[in-house]
Amino acid sequence: MKQFLATGIDIVEVNRFKNFNKKSRLAFNTFTEKELSDCFSRANPSASLAARFAAKEAVVKCIGEIRYNKIEIKTQKRGRPAVKLLDRKLAKMYNFTISISHTDRLAVAVCVVWK
Repeated sequence: MKQFLATGIDIVEVNRFKNFNKKSRLAFNTFTEKELSDCFSRANPSASLAARFAAKEAVVKCIGEIRYNKIEIKTQKRGRPAVKLLDRKLAKMYNFTISISHTDRLAVAVCVVWK
């Protein structure tokens, strides 16, 4: 039987990532290489980065403190997002469902976590 633990939500302004430098210290501390590669391959990298950042914030709101670059937001088949924790101990403890959406101005993410 699944045990519901928490839900988290976050909203981010896309403009925060308009001039984002993928080689900056902020990029290294926030996103994985796979995420940066995926986001910068899209038509609107700022919206993709903002959406992934919102997703990471939603995850943190569910499970507590974890470094952003230890959370990877992956794109599965058909574009469905998924959470991958890069900390093996934490990865064994939690299961996630995440939903992400964005416009040209805002990105939003909702995360549900269970055991």
